Amino acid sequence: PCDQCDHSSTTKRDLIWHRSCKHGSPKMSCDQCNYSTTRKHIFKKHMEIYHKGVRYLCDQCNFDAKTTLNNINMPKQHIENIHEKIRYPCDQCDYVASQHRTLANHKKREHEGII
Repeated sequence: PCDQCDHSSTTKRDLIWHRSCKHGSPKMSCDQCNYSTTRKHIFKKHMEIYHKGVRYLCDQCNFDAKTTLNNINMPKQHIENIHEKIRYPCDQCDYVASQHRTLANHKKREHEGII
């Protein structure tokens, strides 16, 4: 168990990680939400993803968008959908999706009765 709080870890490595994250360096706190961390690179990533977004400019076309938490995979999806024309066919009918997630939702809705 942690000697500074009531946290309990199953391994020594987890306990060391817990201590460094929760009780180590001074915390950086986000001024736009209640997030805080002791890791500078993680705080920077939090700010980019949750509050600033990261500008994505496609080097193959004029596509320009802001990547946020809600669309973190957008650059990869743009390349696959538009430039590589990757498609995901349903193995149970003739439906074809442009994104894996869309195919998964189709299968749940149409073939499993979920959603």
